Amino acid sequence: MHTNAAAGAVTRLVDLGVPEFLVLDVLRGVLGQELVMGPHGACGVAGCAGCGQTGVGERRLAAELWVG
Repeated sequence: MHTNAAAGAVTRLVDLGVPEFLVLDVLRGVLGQELVMGPHGACGVAGCAGCGQTGVGERRLAAELWVG
């Protein structure tokens, strides 16, 4: 499901029709994740042949854990 933050999953489940008492009794946690672009390690932000002159390296995981 899509929410702007992990804690928003509770509200989203209720909006989808799941009874609130079930969400609160069963849900133990929500993990939100997003891939973000990191700087290219060899050149930083200047750009080089290895990154196609973009300065952008591999994607990295940014995660948010909400525990209820």
